[in-house]
Amino acid sequence: MVLDFFITDEEVSNFVNSYNDSTTGFKECNQFKAGDKVRSKSRTSKMDVTGVFGSVCRHESPVLFMNMQHGERLVYSVLLLDKLLNVPASKDQKLNETYDIACVLFSHLNVEFNPRRTTGFGLTDGEGIERLWSYLRCFAKITKEMTPSHRVDLLTDALLHYAKRKERNIGKHSKAVSILKNTEKEIGDKISLINKVITEETIQEWKIEEKATLCSKAKPVKATWEEIYVEQLQRLNSLSECIQEDKDPDLIEQYTRLQKFVACLEKAKGISKRWHKDEVKYISANDVLQRRCQKNILDKMREGAQERMFLLDLKKKYYDGQAVAKRFCGQVNRSS
Repeated sequence: MVLDFFITDEEVSNFVNSYNDSTTGFKECNQFKAGDKVRSKSRTSKMDVTGVFGSVCRHESPVLFMNMQHGERLVYSVLLLDKLLNVPASKDQKLNETYDIACVLFSHLNVEFNPRRTTGFGLTDGEGIERLWSYLRCFAKITKEMTPSHRVDLLTDALLHYAKRKERNIGKHSKAVSILKNTEKEIGDKISLINKVITEETIQEWKIEEKATLCSKAKPVKATWEEIYVEQLQRLNSLSECIQEDKDPDLIEQYTRLQKFVACLEKAKGISKRWHKDEVKYISANDVLQRRCQKNILDKMREGAQERMFLLDLKKKYYDGQAVAKRFCGQVNRSS
């Protein structure tokens, strides 16, 4: 029996035309080019088929594929997940999914980003599909001039062969045993440096704290209008002192704009007399302002320190001369 790996082009086309995937993802994330609808359309408008989009299971066996009619777009991943979720065998199962730009897909599907911090992923690194693409790369030139049906037949044969290779490796746990042994040693070494009794409850507390830190970035506390008013009064006073020393036209322009802003705020809030720094309401708002600024700075420092420690820990796994180690060094320097 030949396994039907490919979704029909007609079904793909209908879904693509009916789905809106114009989102741009999270602002704080990297500006990925993949998944961009406008870029995808402009670069591939003259091609009938631009590539293959697909998936593998955690054992890296091929699962489901489709011909792409554009560049890489979110709509293909949504269609793929829709098909997988509607397979009868998967309806009562939890489906864990990894995708290299899942942070952009997040607004469409609720996915977690890091498999190491998600229950059920084990040692899955999410790179199985990349290893499959590496294997299929040699078929690119062969299939370039083929008819669509012959191309799909050849790729199906290649996927069946790849699946058989992966099937032979199922049940071989030597790598997992080695990793478990090394991990237990590393954990033991690190615990021995901590002057504290480590219990299962302690570890669970750490996991909850880590997840809260990594999965939800601390958002800056929003300032009240009183804090904004006091902050602008301080800026106004600072600019006034600078202008007395230096009659810079740019400083004078800034001072004039800020003076108008403060006057508008006073009018909106019904302030008939400008607050003085010795008044109770000024002092109270300034205290809150300072605490908020300190908290935001500490949150940013904590986030940077955690990122740096994580990158340094990853870098230890590679020799200094390796390309990946150099990339980690660059990331460490940028995070500093």
